[in-house]
Amino acid sequence: MHKRKYQCDADKRKAKQKEELKKCANDQRQKKLCFIPQTEGRATVPPKSLVNDCANYSESSNKPNISVINLNESNDNNILDKDKSVQYSKENCADNNIQQSASFNLSSLAFFIRPPCNETVEVKLAFLKNHPIQPSVLINDKLSFDPNKVYYQNIETTDDQNQDKIPRKWLSYCSYTKKIYCTTCMAFSPIREKISNLISGLNVTNSKNTYNTLKIHELSQTHREAVSALLRANLKKSIDNCIDFNLKEIHSKEVEHSRLVIKRLIDIVLFIGRQGISFRGKDEAAYSLEDKSVNHGNFLELVMLLKDYDVVLNEHVKKCIELSKKRKEKAMKEMNNKFSQVHGHGRGSLVTFLSKTFINKLILAIGQIMQESIVNAIKQAQIFSILVDSTQDVAVLDQLAICVRYTLKNNIYEKLLKLTIAHDSTGIGLFNLIASEFSKLNIDMSKIVGCSFDGAANMKGAYNGLQYHLKSINPLCIYTHCYGHALNLIMVDSTECCQNAEMLFGLVQQSATFLSDSHKRIKVWSDLTKKTHKCHDKLRKLNLIGATRWWSKDKALNSIIQFYEPNIENSRFLLFIHFLLQIISKDSKFDTKTKFTARNLLKLWSKFEVIFTAAIFIDIFNVDVMISSIEKRFISNSELLKDCICLDPKNFKSIKNGLPDNSLVKLGELTNIEVHILASELHQFAIQFDAITKTFNETMSDIDDQYHDYGSDSEREQSTKESLDCKIFM
Repeated sequence: MHKRKYQCDADKRKAKQKEELKKCANDQRQKKLCFIPQTEGRATVPPKSLVNDCANYSESSNKPNISVINLNESNDNNILDKDKSVQYSKENCADNNIQQSASFNLSSLAFFIRPPCNETVEVKLAFLKNHPIQPSVLINDKLSFDPNKVYYQNIETTDDQNQDKIPRKWLSYCSYTKKIYCTTCMAFSPIREKISNLISGLNVTNSKNTYNTLKIHELSQTHREAVSALLRANLKKSIDNCIDFNLKEIHSKEVEHSRLVIKRLIDIVLFIGRQGISFRGKDEAAYSLEDKSVNHGNFLELVMLLKDYDVVLNEHVKKCIELSKKRKEKAMKEMNNKFSQVHGHGRGSLVTFLSKTFINKLILAIGQIMQESIVNAIKQAQIFSILVDSTQDVAVLDQLAICVRYTLKNNIYEKLLKLTIAHDSTGIGLFNLIASEFSKLNIDMSKIVGCSFDGAANMKGAYNGLQYHLKSINPLCIYTHCYGHALNLIMVDSTECCQNAEMLFGLVQQSATFLSDSHKRIKVWSDLTKKTHKCHDKLRKLNLIGATRWWSKDKALNSIIQFYEPNIENSRFLLFIHFLLQIISKDSKFDTKTKFTARNLLKLWSKFEVIFTAAIFIDIFNVDVMISSIEKRFISNSELLKDCICLDPKNFKSIKNGLPDNSLVKLGELTNIEVHILASELHQFAIQFDAITKTFNETMSDIDDQYHDYGSDSEREQSTKESLDCKIFM
């Protein structure tokens, strides 16, 4: 009776792994790798360039030609049967066969030149078609290793007496260099700092642990990655498909989701910019977004508002809040742990698209796109004009605004091109700043045909101002004093031109200040306005006068007095007078100082010269009156102006070919002359105009010559007379 043999767990695991490996190898569904060339009876011919390189190599070496038997077939008997191998060598020992084998050896050396790592998959697969090269017998030489141990991997089975042999089809032997190579790793191994010996070639003559090195290489990570890349290459997949399909699908969904989120954030940024409101808030951390008691700023508050109506944004915000809270808890635990080290601050790998840094980058990207569109429009328009002005901001920095004005497709556009800091406010300093900004945007400054600034010396100076330096580039550039600034200066000066004007606007300012300085007076004013203005609950106030704008005086004056109100009893002026009367009444509880001020205001507003001056300035400030006066002067006489264009000598060349229809009609009505008579006379005059101007110029030149001659004769006579007088006096 045989004793039962027990095995340890390690042996059992090894046996189980061997059985699984054999099962996978014999599986019919598994695609088999074939490294052996499919050509029968002849070796694969490499490129000519590689053959020449190998020939040069053989000539430089003093080694004898050794014929290599390349066993391209995978039959085990062909490799291990010595009798057949010897017979094969004897049959190939003829002179012709030796020459063919020698030429084959020269070309076989090129098969061990490693393809570059960045080469295409097709080239790498073509490299592997020439492998494996596993000679078992060499002519005039012996192998320094056992082919059974090198060319095959021995796997022990459950029965200790038997072993399975799996051919190492990834291994090739070069008889010239006497090295063995892993051809799979040579073609598909990733780039690493440490290269395996089997990639550069393992010298089997000097290596003592050849068999152990092969086993270690088979289990290495580099070899596994190379085999995996080869499997996918044989399945004709690209590099993109080397990644797991599920991972790629997940990645593409995440990218699409992020794009949808950023699209919504861009719309929010554009809305805030269009409305001119601020972005930032007090607390902008993602984990605090659910706290409604904190003001997170306009941007984040809009995000929290829109997420309730948008699925994509709602999912993204919830995910960001959850991840931010986890990160906050982890940071707090690390801070509470005395032995832990907190490595700085930052969000780490958390990407929310809601931070101030990302929004600033988004704003800059939007601004750059808008700027590029403006620059492209300027280049299409070819010529343009600029408007430049500067002002100090809250940081006490001089901000220079550069605007451009151009026409494109019969439309006029005025755009803000750049807002930059001006450190030098002189004429040459501003010119250099504008030139540098235009060079960054690739805009030709010689295309500037007009410039408009205020009346400051550094701007409009004819000798050292910005105007002068712009005209040095383009002499045809036209400077125009800004009409808006000029209008403001005129209106401001007109309100300070006389004593009555100063008294009127000083009275308007004092009245508005008197009303707004006390809540008790505001209560009296609101009670009066509720009685007279029942249509709305809005409180009507008196406006203060601004420091620099003329329209602020117009607005302040109209808040007190207007002359064209439909209901005189409920007019603003009478309402203000009634308010002053209530302040100074006996029943009022105001102090004497308040009553004294109200009595003085009532006295001043009751003067005729104040009301008359107010009526004059209301008409001056009325823009409709200005426009109507322009219409009376020009628009009503538009037909007459069209007829006058025909009388311009610049248009005589076109008149020679004929007058346009409906021309000279208004002139005919005013002169009581028929239109066709005026047209014929003008046509003849236009034809003879060149000859008339030519004879006129010649006549004037002759008169000038005669005048100069006459002047010279008279001067000669005068000098002669003076000389005679001198002689007589002597």
